[in-house]
Amino acid sequence: MGKVFLIAIILTNPLFIQAQYIKDKWGEVIPFSYTKKYKDSVRTDQIHSLVLPSFNNDSLFQHYNKGKTYEEVGSSFAVGFTIDSLVKFIDYAKKIEIDEGCLWLMTIESESAQSIGINIININFPDGVYFSVYPGTIPGLIEDPAVGFSKNINEWTSTRGFDARVNDKKMNVEFFVSKGVDYQPQIIIDKIIYGFSGFGRPGNKLDYEKMKEELEN
Repeated sequence: MGKVFLIAIILTNPLFIQAQYIKDKWGEVIPFSYTKKYKDSVRTDQIHSLVLPSFNNDSLFQHYNKGKTYEEVGSSFAVGFTIDSLVKFIDYAKKIEIDEGCLWLMTIESESAQSIGINIININFPDGVYFSVYPGTIPGLIEDPAVGFSKNINEWTSTRGFDARVNDKKMNVEFFVSKGVDYQPQIIIDKIIYGFSGFGRPGNKLDYEKMKEELEN
């Protein structure tokens, strides 16, 4: 089973950056914190950039579903709520110098979250730059790659912004600038989405330990 991450790659000259990032056997870009080379030095588990409060998910579900219980909502129901924000990525991110260039890492988490989502605006990246959004506690959790692999993300996001979600209680946002590129990330997160219901049936809750064990085996 392939590991799929929400990844946006900005690349108009493939030869320029081809040796700078690492792909797995499915041809997908691996975030640097997942590579053998950096897994012990780029420790996202020790980064806690933005910690949201914990919530009572059962109460939130009823509130945002007009008082209905898990059994009453049917097949269409709310699974999260939006926190309007104007978070400058660079103000929260940790900068890490590596052989290939520079990493900027930011995490968003909540101990009670079933998913974390963001909307990013002000996207306009030069050659030699990419960012990825991936789960923070469940490595390899499969996500929807439809937006992440858009071939021309600058054009696609000029009016829509960029939306990403991970089914995890922690989200990692990794921004990479190749060596020799003079650029600092200026992206802005204008919305954070807290998910109070796991994927699938209403009220489903992620069993993080079970999922990690299954993925490791």
